[in-house]
Amino acid sequence: MPTTPRQIDIWRQTPSEYERLEFKEAKAQFDNQTLYKYCVAIANEGGGILLLGIGDKPPRRVVGTGAFSNPAKMAEKAFQALRFRVDIEEVAHPDGRVVVFHIPSRPRGTAYQLGGAYLMRSGESLVAMSEDRLRQIFAEAGPEQPKERHGWLIPLMVAAALCFGALAWFTANKFYERQRQAEGPAKSINRDETTQRPVSPAESLGTKAVGNEKKQGTGERRDSERPSFVYLAPGPWILTGAWDFIVSHRGPDPSYNVEILCVDKVKQEQVLSAGKAFLTPADLDSYQFLRKFAEVDPKGRGSVFATQILWAPPVPDHERYAIEVAWRDGRVHQDLQIERIDDKWFWATQITDLETKKVLVNCKDKGFPYGPAGDKPCFPEMAIPD
Repeated sequence: MPTTPRQIDIWRQTPSEYERLEFKEAKAQFDNQTLYKYCVAIANEGGGILLLGIGDKPPRRVVGTGAFSNPAKMAEKAFQALRFRVDIEEVAHPDGRVVVFHIPSRPRGTAYQLGGAYLMRSGESLVAMSEDRLRQIFAEAGPEQPKERHGWLIPLMVAAALCFGALAWFTANKFYERQRQAEGPAKSINRDETTQRPVSPAESLGTKAVGNEKKQGTGERRDSERPSFVYLAPGPWILTGAWDFIVSHRGPDPSYNVEILCVDKVKQEQVLSAGKAFLTPADLDSYQFLRKFAEVDPKGRGSVFATQILWAPPVPDHERYAIEVAWRDGRVHQDLQIERIDDKWFWATQITDLETKKVLVNCKDKGFPYGPAGDKPCFPEMAIPD
């Protein structure tokens, strides 16, 4: 949701600056390196907002700023310097132009650094984190407990894993069935009689296939050209009040060393607006989760990696998520929005390659109330790339 002048006025009325809200006049310009330092410090303190064009002393008048006339280009520079995404937007406030930087929180158990310095704020200054603070951050994930202390839990955990695995398999197959129905009847696959390796139509005719090229006159694209990436798709709404997200994959190639950071934007705004001077690990866990997978294998075009993540949102009727997915060979950003209308669920998503800036997917369910009417439906769009 874009920042409004009204929202800026609410931020201006905050009693005092705290770790996740920073105002700078920056009437003419703002140094790039200083910007990067503030981004790292604010991210290390749980994420927050940096506003340019506003005085940092009450009553914090809007003075306007001429800094960063091209926010999109600056966002690209910031990503190259920081290696995490900072969203930048211009707001036309009645009293002057304001530039707003939306800075995400560091992942739990991780601290960001710039030039080898792990930064935080101390009053109006930026300082290096103390060793004690760094140890607290790195210990957030918690040490592994000795197995013998929890031996009695093993049978219970195995039973729970089997039950959850059955649910995951059932839900994933339902999800895949929707994709398969959207794609149409499955095509038969020729196999080499000796090796049982799948054989292309060209090979079955005794000719060599032309790799990574469009078929003459048809415009049809081969699987090897499809971009491979991982994303989250909302599965069924659980009656206990949680979304059942499914870790999904599109493209022909497996993705290795996958990390998924999902931020519930509605819950994050609630936490940040509380004005706490310091975010606890519980605060971070309340609006984001991080999951890691050694490998997400496509197992064929459009298939689902049958792993589920349950998440209980604060406002299930109107949910917004910002999702960063990184793996060995790439990185994408996914914006996901879910709306409930007349007791029916609708969702829309956009997935962008952070290296090429190419939009890989932009779709919405039929009946989703926002956005251009011409957006493609998520099925079969999520199953069949252009």
